[in-house]
Amino acid sequence: MKQKNRRTKQNELLVKLREGIAYHQQGRLTEAEKIYSDLIQSSDTSYLPSYLMALLCRDMGELKKAQIHFKSALRLEQKDERLFNDYGLLLKQTGQYERALEAFDRAIALTNFIPAFGNKGQTLQMLGEHRKAIECFEKAITKDSTNVELNNNLGISYYKLHDFSRAVMSYEKAIKQNPVHAFSHNNLALALQGLGKLDDALRHFCRAIDIDQKYAEAYYNRANLLRIKGEKHKAIEDYRNAITLKPGYSDAYNNLGNTLKEMGRFDMALEAYRSGLNINTNYAELHNNLANLLKDLGKHEEALDHYNRALSIKPAYYEAYNNRGNLYRDMGVSLQALNDYDKAIDLCPSFADAYANRGVVLEDLHFSQDALVNLNKAIKLKEVSTRDFYNLANSLANLGEFKNAFVSYEKAINIDPSNYEAKWNKSLLHLLLGEYELGWKFFESRKTKKDTAQNYPEIAIKEWAGEENLSGKTLLVLPEQGLGDVIQFIRLLAPLAYSGVNVIFESPSALANLAATFKPKIRIIKKGDQRPEADFYCYLLSLPSILRITLSTIPRDVPYFSPKASTLSKWNAKLGPKVKPRIGLAVSGSTVHKNDKLRSIKLEAFSELLMIPVNWHSLQIEYRSDDWEFLKTHQSIITHQHSIEDLEDTAALIECMDLVITVDTSIAHLSGSLGKNTWILLPYKPDYRWLTNRTDSPWYPTATLFRQNADKSWVSVLDNVRNKILEVFF
Repeated sequence: MKQKNRRTKQNELLVKLREGIAYHQQGRLTEAEKIYSDLIQSSDTSYLPSYLMALLCRDMGELKKAQIHFKSALRLEQKDERLFNDYGLLLKQTGQYERALEAFDRAIALTNFIPAFGNKGQTLQMLGEHRKAIECFEKAITKDSTNVELNNNLGISYYKLHDFSRAVMSYEKAIKQNPVHAFSHNNLALALQGLGKLDDALRHFCRAIDIDQKYAEAYYNRANLLRIKGEKHKAIEDYRNAITLKPGYSDAYNNLGNTLKEMGRFDMALEAYRSGLNINTNYAELHNNLANLLKDLGKHEEALDHYNRALSIKPAYYEAYNNRGNLYRDMGVSLQALNDYDKAIDLCPSFADAYANRGVVLEDLHFSQDALVNLNKAIKLKEVSTRDFYNLANSLANLGEFKNAFVSYEKAINIDPSNYEAKWNKSLLHLLLGEYELGWKFFESRKTKKDTAQNYPEIAIKEWAGEENLSGKTLLVLPEQGLGDVIQFIRLLAPLAYSGVNVIFESPSALANLAATFKPKIRIIKKGDQRPEADFYCYLLSLPSILRITLSTIPRDVPYFSPKASTLSKWNAKLGPKVKPRIGLAVSGSTVHKNDKLRSIKLEAFSELLMIPVNWHSLQIEYRSDDWEFLKTHQSIITHQHSIEDLEDTAALIECMDLVITVDTSIAHLSGSLGKNTWILLPYKPDYRWLTNRTDSPWYPTATLFRQNADKSWVSVLDNVRNKILEVFF
């Protein structure tokens, strides 16, 4: 009788369970929940009501309740592999990966339950343990070789291990079983891309999208591939499709911004980055990329804010430290830049870019030997770029290792023939060493160099490169670079004029009055005035190459300028009768000059020199703040900045001097062009025009060069100058 009652209760239980399952499957969850709840209350021996209630709670999103019911079921039943497998899925869903693995292992131990192998493999993938995941998937596949999901997931783990060939094989097996499995097509495309088979990859991305036109990730991945292939307009369209399908897709916003930036559409790139951050304010990479663009646009403070936010979100983000270091370098805060590069290296000791950038900043600070160590380290750590060899060459050149510098410039150019910066610096090194034929050839790269190309616009007439005979023709010569360059190279207009060329020179305004005195007589127009008709044009500093100037063929006749008699009389009257030798002095040039820190000297350093009993006259019209403070307390030097209107005034003042002492500024060229006795103070690595290891200049016969020694100190230079003054005048 008891046995009959037990069977009756079991039958009633099964009927109710089937009813609950039916409600569950129909989506009538409340009714299913009531049945399962009643059965749990009325049956303390069957695990099934608790098991089914756990599944129901999981489907309803009540995961904590689901876990409670799974535990209740497991207290009653320890031999149902499906129960352990489903419990493992819940634990995986809630991030309890280690406990999930234990549950899947219990299921496998009971019956080698195939789904448990697959679920264990997926859990191991989430933990990044892809080799163990592969073992699970392969065991499952031996039992169920046609399972699409198993083959697809096996491919994912191979892909994560960069074993792209095996990944391709796994995805192809999945597709063979289900040709319309969009996920496998997408994943196969990624693996093919990893193998460099871009066209095959593109075909499978397209197939994935054909199968599922709402597959946002496939649009995103195809966009990344199109970007690599250079089809950026199509890539942008796909990123936008991905965002339309998945409005919160911050990765797509990030790469959309990157692509727009590459295309020069900076406003649209800013909008994309900011849209992505509106969705996810804690996306460190987006903050970093937005900051990179803001830095390039010169918005330094805003860029700094986003770098800081990226690093607060992701403190070990060594790339962001490197990028913030680059920003600090642009802002002129070299020590903070070095500090950030050091942090990047601490976080990633093999991060070559940080070593390279550290080397560049050390070179900026003129620590060439330390720079060299860092640049060599960068080259050892990565596949070298043209920029790496370019930076290395610059440091070698500054250390006087010219042969090795040429080798590095050549390597930079061989990697990227369009590296005009390397060609330009190589030309300057050739010229510094007096190798003019090679130097002038590469000197033309200034017209295509990134930071100077905008200074060389083409005009409506043909540019003269030396092929045509210009006798009887009109040549418009355009100025370039600084006033010193114009003064030095304007001499090359003389042989053209003597050969019958009608030369028109467009002079900088400050030089125009003095240029009108150029010998031989040529037509002078001011820069900015309407240009007259001409047959050809050329830029002034192209003439050395066109005329094939060598050290022995430099036109050396000086003076080739002379201030007007009226201007000279004005200055003679201003200075009055000469009772002592007059020495003109220029100690600094423009602060924006790239090598100003090397060439300019504080006026205070001349204190002992200024005690020599001569009449000292400053030839400058601008002074540094430190020099102003010095002038306030030292009356031994007379200033004229309020009386000098242009370079003709400066030239007349120089003519009144017995000697000019100057650092490497336009004053050196002006004094030399006037044939004045000129002493030029040069840094250890001087500008190319002063050559090396000589005290004279082939450009200015009346110039004497005083050079720094390897210690790069001005003390010995000024001592030599002082002794020479005493020798000449006393």
